[in-house]
Amino acid sequence: MQGTYRLPLYAVIMEDIKARISDGTYHPDDRLPSEKELMASYGVSRIVAVNALTNLVKEGLIYRVPGRGSFVSGKTIPEQLPKARPATQMETGKTLGLLIPHIDDPFVIQLVNRLNQEANQRGYYFPLFITSQNPEYEKNSISFLQQQAQGMILFPCNADTYNDAILSMVVQKYPFVLVDRRLPGLEANYVGTDNGLGAKIAFEYLFSLGHHNVALCCTTPLSTYSTGKRLEGYLEALKSSSDLLNPSLVVHNLFERESQEVFREMLRNRKATAAICLDIRDFEICRKIAAELDLDIPRDLSVITFDNPNFHDWSLNTATHIRQNEEEIAKAAIELLLRQIQADFSLCEVVEIPPKLEIGYTTAKCIRK
Repeated sequence: MQGTYRLPLYAVIMEDIKARISDGTYHPDDRLPSEKELMASYGVSRIVAVNALTNLVKEGLIYRVPGRGSFVSGKTIPEQLPKARPATQMETGKTLGLLIPHIDDPFVIQLVNRLNQEANQRGYYFPLFITSQNPEYEKNSISFLQQQAQGMILFPCNADTYNDAILSMVVQKYPFVLVDRRLPGLEANYVGTDNGLGAKIAFEYLFSLGHHNVALCCTTPLSTYSTGKRLEGYLEALKSSSDLLNPSLVVHNLFERESQEVFREMLRNRKATAAICLDIRDFEICRKIAAELDLDIPRDLSVITFDNPNFHDWSLNTATHIRQNEEEIAKAAIELLLRQIQADFSLCEVVEIPPKLEIGYTTAKCIRK
């Protein structure tokens, strides 16, 4: 489901379901869409879908039957409860837009919530568009927001070339700020993490634990800006820490079976004692392959990932990870956008926020020579 959503994200799903119960689309004891169906319809992660359903259960509006699904209860929804806003409705007044390609990882989820908070605190309505990595959706969303919003925050699609609509915003002097993905050759404002520094921090910590053979794992294309910067940081740290530069320890396209087999052989033959995963999808694949080989983390393999896999519950034992500062990124992005709107479009700034290392259970001293 593409369109304009009001945050927080789990509340979008909740209000939509409430509206359908109110208008009679869903009747008592009707089965609701499953978690997977909600994920596909709204372009959200499982965590968001589960959160929405769990809160509806708490409110007594639905009930869950193990192995069967979620069903509408007979409880009446009070009229004062907010109803879902139609996807095409845009509030009048001060409006900023947000375009993102997906919402399926901790960094994006937390960044979206922080951006929404920053915009709302300044009195701005902040509709969200999810483009699902589709350049055509991105183009249409940009065109729509240019007519409705005073400016926008844009997390570009992951594509070989950037969208012509983005270049048009530069030409037309429409205020916007890029986040996370900087577009080479485009003179535009950008705010994101210092990704190269994050990879250096991860490598240097593992090196300090005695790991001299550190693999780098990634699923996203190396041409992606953040991934490319993390690779650069890793190679720079590797070069400065060792006389031998070993690019064979870089495994990309980790979603592909061939790449997973390369990584599996690397671990089986003990060519790497540690790994840096560039996002939590890489981390899950790395952990799965280690388990298949009966390798214990961190005894046999130390792992550092970007972002916290257990971000939704800080009480859980967490992995050692590079923590991006979503709060500062959001604040800097909104402030930069408002400066464009209120003062001078000619601003063209690059702001990179330093990340930090959070030490958890997945790293330990290297015990093998």
